[in-house]
Order: sequence, then structure tokens, then C-alpha cells
Amino acid sequence: MKFVSRILHTAKDCRGSISAPSISRHLAVRSGQIFDSRFQIIKQLGSGQHSTVWLARSDGGLKALKILTSDVTALQGKEAFELEVLKNIASAQSGLSQKRLLQLEDHFNIHGEHGDHLCLVTVPLGPSLLEVCSRLESTCLPVPLVKRVTRQLLEALNILHGQCQIVHTDIKADNIMFSTAFLSENEEIDLDIINEVDIVLVDFGTAIPPNGPHSRLIQPTALRSPEVITGCVWDFKVDIWNLGCIVFELITGQHLFKPKASATWSAEQYHLARIFATSYTKSLPSNVMDFFRRGQHFEKYFDDKGKAETMEKILRAHKVYTPELHAILTAMLQILPDDRLSAKDLLGFDWLREEV
Repeated sequence: MKFVSRILHTAKDCRGSISAPSISRHLAVRSGQIFDSRFQIIKQLGSGQHSTVWLARSDGGLKALKILTSDVTALQGKEAFELEVLKNIASAQSGLSQKRLLQLEDHFNIHGEHGDHLCLVTVPLGPSLLEVCSRLESTCLPVPLVKRVTRQLLEALNILHGQCQIVHTDIKADNIMFSTAFLSENEEIDLDIINEVDIVLVDFGTAIPPNGPHSRLIQPTALRSPEVITGCVWDFKVDIWNLGCIVFELITGQHLFKPKASATWSAEQYHLARIFATSYTKSLPSNVMDFFRRGQHFEKYFDDKGKAETMEKILRAHKVYTPELHAILTAMLQILPDDRLSAKDLLGFDWLREEV
């Protein structure tokens, strides 16, 4: 079996390759402040390396304002494409688009101490899937809820990939939000309520439009697809891989792949070895090797050592194996991108059927 051979010193743990400085230049915002003569700030909802999110009051009701750093604002249309992507999504001709994908209502620039800051106006949403999971006693979600979330994410990706030709690149629990608020501080989770609320895919800060770069380093480390790790050109199928890892995580409460380094191999080498061991118990097919030879880092990764642990064995070890679950995860987590099924095709799998 072909696996990793030497340490890759150049790979880094990052979500994408937006070339913003390590010290992000956020806009200073205070409660009560008014922007664009329309939006009065109420409170902060969240923050990240490249933006902050605020709840604001307007004549049109409550809104969420995502304010980008001046650095990322300057990179829009060059290395960052959030505004372009959100405009594309807003123009999608599908009723499901407005339910499953974050909708841009307006945008404007705010001039601050460090320059201009792009402000994106959307409706405020409920808690993220990460927040809900963290409030549950169990580290995993009930299977019927995971099926519902998976089905709706596939509906979102079907529109994003098919109509919009956009790759999200960063699907994870904190970028999956419920459409309405149903939690207050220290409130106990009511799974019956959650089962009636739709999810919305958010955060298109590292999303890539058709004309954007399709070879940069993307995705959270543990969710990174094999073509990204090896430096190949990638496409929509990275999101399908990403989703497969998320489904496993929601059902078991554990990461499917856990990159870790040792004295003799890097975390990336270990990660790639585990990916291949999950799919192949014998030598890799020649077409698989031919594909990965196109990658920038092929020579740094492949040799003849490895240990197999199949997807079925992993699911049985977690006591979650069913033929239907095994079938859909296998379809999502194919090594070759072309072998992974599209979101549209995956929606037809038996595992996603409603449970009575």
C-alpha cells in the first residue's frame, strides 16, 4: 500500500490562504453606534480572525451585520470573494436557496481608523450546530436529527454547486446555523424543538467562485480532503468529503481522522495514511496513483507502509454501523474526487429517508 514517506515541513494548519496580516485590523464598534444612517448596534454576536458580527436594529427589523477587517475588505475580488459569492447566491433561482443558504440583504462600506470595512447585512439566525452540540449531555446527536441536518446540507450544496458553481471550502459545525433562535443561556436543549427548525449554511469568507483559485490550502485540518493535502487542483467534491467527515462526527461524537505528528512523521502524513487505509486494504489502483502524481507534494507523501482499518470496521467499533450509513459515507469519502457522488445524487440514498 502506498503511503507517506517523509515529513512535509511546508504545510500549515489554516482554513484558507487569504493573505491577511497576523494582526487583523477590526473596526472598533460600540453599542448604540449607528452605521449607514440605518443600523443601530445592539450587541456583538460573534467574532473571528477576519470579521466581527453584530446585532443591529433598523426600520426593517433586526439585522445581523458582518463587518470585515480592512485587510480582507481590500482583498475582495482578488484573494477573498465573500461579497461576490453572496451576490451569486442571492440570485439563485430556487426557493430552497433562501432557506438553506445565507442570504445577503444589503452591503455597504464603513470608513474606520485602518481604512474601509465591508459590511454585509443579513437576517439574524439562531444558534450554530456547534453550540447545540456543546449544550447536550452526549457528544453526539440523535441519528434522526443528523439525517435531517445532512439532508438539508445536501440541498444547500446542490444549489451552491449546481446553480451557483461555488465551492464553500469550510463546512463545519460552527458554520451550520439553525434558522431561528430557540436557546437562552443555561436553557436545557429540547430536541423536539430542534427537529422542527431548518439549518442554514453560513460563512462564505473562504468560498471560491468559478473564476477563483482552486489550488490553495483550504478546509479545517481534520476535515481536509486528500486532493487538498497533496496539493492537487480541487473542485466541488472537497465539500462532499468535508460533509462526510461531519456526518461521522455528528453521529459518533468523534473525528473520523485525527492528524497527529510523531518524531518520524508529520500530522499531514499521518492524516493521509489514515485516509488511504480507510479505503484500501491492498495496493492502490493505478488510476489513484496517477491522479495524486499531479499534486505538488506527491513525492513527499508516498511509500509502501500502512495499516488498513476499513470504514465498516470503524463504524462497527463505534456501534453505529448500518448498511445504509456505510453506503452514504463510502459514497462521500471516495479517495478520487470524480468517484464521490454529487449532492444531488446523494439525496437519493436510503439512509436519508425520514424515520417514522
